[in-house]
Amino acid sequence: MTMTNVENFNRKTMSSREIAELTGKNHQHVLRDCDKLNEHYENLHLPKIGQMFSIRQLPNGGETKDRYFELSKMQTFDLMTGYSIELRIKVNRRWEELEAKALPQSEDEMLLLAMNTLAKRVEAQRQQLQILGGQNEQLVNEVKALAPKAAYTNEVLQSTSTYTMTQVAKELGMSAIALERELKDRGVMFRQSEQWLLYAKYQDKGYTRPRTHSYERKDGTKGTNTITV
Repeated sequence: MTMTNVENFNRKTMSSREIAELTGKNHQHVLRDCDKLNEHYENLHLPKIGQMFSIRQLPNGGETKDRYFELSKMQTFDLMTGYSIELRIKVNRRWEELEAKALPQSEDEMLLLAMNTLAKRVEAQRQQLQILGGQNEQLVNEVKALAPKAAYTNEVLQSTSTYTMTQVAKELGMSAIALERELKDRGVMFRQSEQWLLYAKYQDKGYTRPRTHSYERKDGTKGTNTITV
């Protein structure tokens, strides 16, 4: 398994260029459709499709910028709504392939993914320490003292294997309030003591987990709060 395959684990978008190739459409036409879709997103106060640029070398030695978009799965489905059934099927099958590649198939692949993730964290911490190098020794010592607590928070309390209501709602192209209302209306969850909980019918499905975090009260004492993720 190569590092490129590991990067596929984190891939959550499809480019407008790939959509053009899959559907046989001119890329300029796909860009036009993305622009129109962004207008609707703006009217609905939804996150727009991310616009990107790549540098292309010209025969005369100059450079030009080529525009393209990176679409989430939901945005791709929104775009394909106006296309023919056959084109939608092609793009849907491509998403299926991407998501299949995004799942580790063996213990070795899972270990390699974990090592790659750890390497990225170490590099990020190294860069952060370089920035802090120009500051006083007291600040560096404070960072070292907080490191174990930060690691516990990242690895245990803030596990990336779970997502908050707001994160899920964003992926679905809606607000957290709208998602909560939908789940309540469908009889999936209810709110009790400032926390969303599953009804008994769904409690043993493994859909949610509790996440605890600490906070400081106005009087300086420490408290904890539990949310459902």
